[in-house]
Amino acid sequence: MHHYPFHVGDYKSHSAHLDLLEDLAYRRMLDYIYLNEIPLPDSVEEIGRLICMRSNYECITVVLREFFYLTDCGGWMNKRAALEIEKYHSKSDKAKASITARWEKARKLKENTDTDVLRTNYECNTNQNQNQNQNQNQNQRKDLRQASGSTADGGQDERKAIWGAYSEAYFERYSTMPVRNAKVNGQIRTLHQRLGNEAKHVARFFVGINDQYLIKRFHEFGLLVAQAESYRTQWATGVTMTATRARQLDQTAANASAVDESIAILRAMNAAKRGAQQ
Repeated sequence: MHHYPFHVGDYKSHSAHLDLLEDLAYRRMLDYIYLNEIPLPDSVEEIGRLICMRSNYECITVVLREFFYLTDCGGWMNKRAALEIEKYHSKSDKAKASITARWEKARKLKENTDTDVLRTNYECNTNQNQNQNQNQNQNQRKDLRQASGSTADGGQDERKAIWGAYSEAYFERYSTMPVRNAKVNGQIRTLHQRLGNEAKHVARFFVGINDQYLIKRFHEFGLLVAQAESYRTQWATGVTMTATRARQLDQTAANASAVDESIAILRAMNAAKRGAQQ
């Protein structure tokens, strides 16, 4: 999203108590979410790097605790931003559907009003110029290959493989192809730079993760890029780490620590008792 509604009154009433740096961190964190349409990373240090406030981790932590929540996939999200992004996608989908319906109606109307004479003339003209057009297209493609041959990107094949693995897995899961545009092309390049030749394997693995937040967002490619290194570790180890599993592991570690502490206390009490008896 390159534009989002900013309600000055609401913002002022909720953030008037913030100091200058906390307010700056809050605005930059919101801008990152709206621009990329993904949650913030779960690491405070990584957030500080993304919003250019590396020396203000304390301010970032204060804002996170008050205005953001931790999603199931491990990133930080703002409730109002999530609603606005969802509303934006809903409007976009409705607009696309309306345009498609309008053009389909126009196409059918044109087919019904075309005469046999017009169709015949069109076919004759097409056959007459077919060879000429084919030769022109072949020459243009040849010139384009020659012009771009010296500056071709060596990673193009790898990026094709990344998108191929992701889109194939996406189709298997959702029975439709994912959208690819200029924004996604940039995200593919970023993923290749961060994970190298392993990116295509991680992309396929990502679509297979059964995480509530990822499923709700239909495994958007941007979510993979946001937590690329984390998903690469999950792929390499074969262990899928969701927010629920992370809480379970943390609770297990806490229980083990409590047991160890109890054993140490009992040993100390027994030692003291034996010393008194002697």
